[in-house]
Order: sequence, then structure tokens, then C-alpha cells
Amino acid sequence: AKGKGSVALKILEKAKEFDVPIFQNKALAESLLDVQLEEEVPPKLYKAVVEVFIWLMKSEKKAQLS
Repeated sequence: AKGKGSVALKILEKAKEFDVPIFQNKALAESLLDVQLEEEVPPKLYKAVVEVFIWLMKSEKKAQLS
């Protein structure tokens, strides 16, 4: 899902409602708005996206230990 303004707020509300972890990186989010759904992530964003995956894996590991 992606969106700006009120759409973005609704996405965040739903994520919180379902306990989906939320990673905040405004620059990455703004860059990803230019990428169409189902389109590959541009190579210039790989490093930032990898950081999200690392954060997510650590979050999942912490949740499993709890």
C-alpha cells in the first residue's frame, strides 16, 4: 500500500490496528512514492530498503523472544 496525506494516515491507522511494525524513514517513503506498485525497487534505493528488512528481522526476533 502507498499513499500521501490522509491516505497515508489511514494506512498507518490500519497498521497499528493490526500490530504491524512501523519503520519511519521520510526520505525513503517519498522516494518510493515514485515507484509504481508491482515495480522493482530502483538500485539507488537498495541500501535503504535493506535497512528496512534488517530492522524488520530484528523486530520479529524480539517479538519471538517475548
